[in-house]
Amino acid sequence: MSSRPPATGPSRTRLFILALVTIGTMINYLDRSVLSVAAKSHIGVTAGVFNFCTNMAGIITPLVIGFIYMATGSFFFALAYIAVVALLGVLSYVFLLGDVKRVELA
Repeated sequence: MSSRPPATGPSRTRLFILALVTIGTMINYLDRSVLSVAAKSHIGVTAGVFNFCTNMAGIITPLVIGFIYMATGSFFFALAYIAVVALLGVLSYVFLLGDVKRVELA
């Protein structure tokens, strides 16, 4: 038996945060599969637009959360905002996305 106590406190919390960051990074690169269906002659433009949109989300979301927190003094509505945006994303994916196939340009 080991005399060392199980990981608790800050070390366990840090590992959990690191795991979340790693999972988020992996999901970010899975989204890049969009480029596999873009027209080969427009890969650069497609990647640029895709990266622009994801970077704008990374800028706008903290600003919106900050404004919500300043207005309410609570993170409840900020988390509700995140939940609504995620739900809209899921609904868009389920109901708006059609058959995924490579775009062929003449």
